[in-house]
Amino acid sequence: MSREIKFRAYTFGEGLKKSMCRVKKIDFSDGEITCEHDYKFKFGEFELMQFTGLKDCNGVDIYEGDILRFGSCVEVVFYEPTIGRFMTELKKCNDESEIGEISSLSPYYTDNYEVIGNIYENSELLK
Repeated sequence: MSREIKFRAYTFGEGLKKSMCRVKKIDFSDGEITCEHDYKFKFGEFELMQFTGLKDCNGVDIYEGDILRFGSCVEVVFYEPTIGRFMTELKKCNDESEIGEISSLSPYYTDNYEVIGNIYENSELLK
């Protein structure tokens, strides 16, 4: 089973408004990305996040850097290149789960995941 390959980027930098955008094109030779509305950003002016291929319980795409609610817990999605998998790290929980615990992002539990934000725009959710 293959997954759709797509990216989003959190843009920043001197004189730039901080915002999230959908990436239309990545140009490694010019060192830039093109987002929707044809806005261009140079490498160093954004953080790139890859789509996991999964959607949450509301049909929202799950990306690296997303903050997920899983029951009474809050987890952050990241990609682990050494094993080639998307993972989650537990950031806070109301039960006995261990903070910092790492798990695979499983397609079998997507009905239980809810995207509640991302680490760039909603870091307060992790406190």
